[in-house]
Amino acid sequence: MEEEIKYSPISEEEIKDFLQFRKIEKEDIPLIENLSRYPKLLNEFHNFFNLLKERSLDDLKRQIKNLKEEENERKEFLSNLIKFAEKYDWATCFNLIRILERRSHEKNS
Repeated sequence: MEEEIKYSPISEEEIKDFLQFRKIEKEDIPLIENLSRYPKLLNEFHNFFNLLKERSLDDLKRQIKNLKEEENERKEFLSNLIKFAEKYDWATCFNLIRILERRSHEKNS
């Protein structure tokens, strides 16, 4: 059974603008909601996409292959990020990480 998501960033104006501007499909909203649950990992990926650009997806796949079995949180995060990155370009992924990161900082302030 899927864990209930307590905080959904989708209702926020910046996210709504992102969804519309980047033409994000409705079926991908759960991926965004799941990614938003991991603020520490979002911070870790702050510059990931703008540094690796087109190589980002390959690097994400390499990272998930090299995870230890007990790294469940990171595996779920990377799995969702890979699914998103397979559909959208690196700039869209970079934009998403920045927005979710900003939202998590504001939410925790």
